Amino acid sequence: MTKIFVPVFGESVDELKKNIQEAFQHTKYLEFRADLSRKILKEGISFRSLFPAEAIVLFTNRSEEEIECSEFDLINTDIENISEISSQNTMLSYHQYGEFSRSKLKQVIEEMKLHNAKYYKLSVEQETLDDLLSLAKLTKDLPTEKWFLMGMGRMGKVARLLSATLGFGTFASSREHVIASGQIDVAILKQLLE
Repeated sequence: MTKIFVPVFGESVDELKKNIQEAFQHTKYLEFRADLSRKILKEGISFRSLFPAEAIVLFTNRSEEEIECSEFDLINTDIENISEISSQNTMLSYHQYGEFSRSKLKQVIEEMKLHNAKYYKLSVEQETLDDLLSLAKLTKDLPTEKWFLMGMGRMGKVARLLSATLGFGTFASSREHVIASGQIDVAILKQLLE
């Protein structure tokens, strides 16, 4: 079964709880976006306790601010910050914005494979059919149970659907909470994968 993470965040604890409940109806894989929840981070609560016990919660912070994250199941760590890797709870990620570069992505995949992370995430711009085919060729031999592939840009939705169809994990949105180009609503994505 394809793992589909859905980002959740909120400007208040109540909004965060509502978004968690909504997303959890579709998947047990939830991504807590601390960087998009800054207004409530200083409230001194255990954020993990807001999530259902059965949920697998990935902590993501795309800001420079240090935020406590040890209570979460997984920590999203960018390949640029590899000193933080702990294989037991790390999702090692790479984001390629701008023009798709097959050679750069090939190099990054090889570098990522040197680290013993629990999961690996590639998020790359996909503007043309050639970009999509290159991504498919570069990732065809990767173990689908450990890799998450996301496309952004004009062909982003196609890339996410294709990778999920092939068994790779992916990230989707929850209704109006689209935070990256190419995200597909989780309910629609699950329906398409049936």
